[in-house]
Amino acid sequence: MKSFKPLSRYLLVELPQKDEEKTTVGGIHLPDDYKPKEQPYVTVKVLAYANDVKFKEELDGFRTITSDENITMLVDRSMLEEITHDNRHYTLILDNYVKGVFI
Repeated sequence: MKSFKPLSRYLLVELPQKDEEKTTVGGIHLPDDYKPKEQPYVTVKVLAYANDVKFKEELDGFRTITSDENITMLVDRSMLEEITHDNRHYTLILDNYVKGVFI
């Protein structure tokens, strides 16, 4: 299977796994249709990025100074683009909506 390479200033990211908690910290059971208010920003793991991303040099530098290959960023949740193609799921974000990098 071919790998996906983002273009036009996009980053391919991975969202953290959602915890399906149906009980509060105090032990109260929540209804099945309850959805907690989502925070406006979310932490994502960078999987790949376009060559024309505005901060490509910084990303390349982070990959060399970190012991693992994972770069974690804080992004605007509302700007994430979810795409499904050929039964594969991709999450993309434009570089304008990246707020910062965790190093």
